[in-house]
Amino acid sequence: LIERVMQARSLNGLRAYLKTCKACPRKAETESMLYALEVEERRNEENKSWETAKSFEDRLQITNYLKTCEFCVYRKEASQLRTVLLKREADKDAWETARKLGSSGALETYINTCTGCRYRAAAEIQLSELKAADKQTKEQTEFRAAFETNDFQSLETYINTCEFCENKGAAIARLAEFRAARQAQLENEIVACRALAPVPSGQGAKIDLPAIQKPLTSCLKVLEQDRFNTEAATLVARADIARGDLKRA
Repeated sequence: LIERVMQARSLNGLRAYLKTCKACPRKAETESMLYALEVEERRNEENKSWETAKSFEDRLQITNYLKTCEFCVYRKEASQLRTVLLKREADKDAWETARKLGSSGALETYINTCTGCRYRAAAEIQLSELKAADKQTKEQTEFRAAFETNDFQSLETYINTCEFCENKGAAIARLAEFRAARQAQLENEIVACRALAPVPSGQGAKIDLPAIQKPLTSCLKVLEQDRFNTEAATLVARADIARGDLKRA
């Protein structure tokens, strides 16, 4: 019986033999085989637990293998994989923190300092979208401020530099209205400027040139500084006629 058990390398059979035998003529041999088989069984179970932990990349199981292994055939490989998994978890935690904060600073910090950087592409996409949204909001805010306060220089800047340009049409229309109104106003101002320097007719007529030239020069200076009128050069040239009147007088 014991011969068949030993040939079968049966752990249960060997244990039963040692437990029930009376004379036990092969006791030492049986105990030696039993010990060897038990060691082999423990090694196989330990290796199997490592293979399972490795296949699932389960850090807790890998850590447990390193703490409890008896034979530790895969200790070096397990230690290396555990380090990789720890870095991966740290990277994921850093990404989740940055994603939840949702600020440009947090996302840039993750991109610039990440280890492994498995989520760099996602962070860069979110950062790009965030910056675009911020720029769009800033652009809209600047447009509203310029539109509501009739800041025509800022409206021109918005028209020429806007990226999203959601209100470009409104800005162009408002600027066109202003230019048309300003042109009409300038026409009237030129007439008013000329009226300040009437050229008297009649022989012997006298002109108080200093008294006339001062308000006329001031009036024309205002016209020359107008930068929004598209026909400023023409209007100023026409206004210069008033100066000519003064010189001829």
